[in-house]
Amino acid sequence: MKFIVDLEMDGYETEEEHAKACEEFIKEQLDFSASSVTVSKHVDYQNELRTAVQYLRQGKARFSPNTTNSLVDDFLNKHKDL
Repeated sequence: MKFIVDLEMDGYETEEEHAKACEEFIKEQLDFSASSVTVSKHVDYQNELRTAVQYLRQGKARFSPNTTNSLVDDFLNKHKDL
């Protein structure tokens, strides 16, 4: 079973220190009560993906509006809601 936990801890100067402290805290809290715990950092790339889809749509419309490129079209169809 997987969960996404949004954890904030105060007192860290850099993002790297904060991420390491959060990961260690989660591992320590769960390690004693669970048989197997794997902690991985989730990074949300929605803004980057949205920008990439926008540029890809513009490029396709400008440079090859009447062609079908299965890779490009598949990608755009997969992310049509962005």
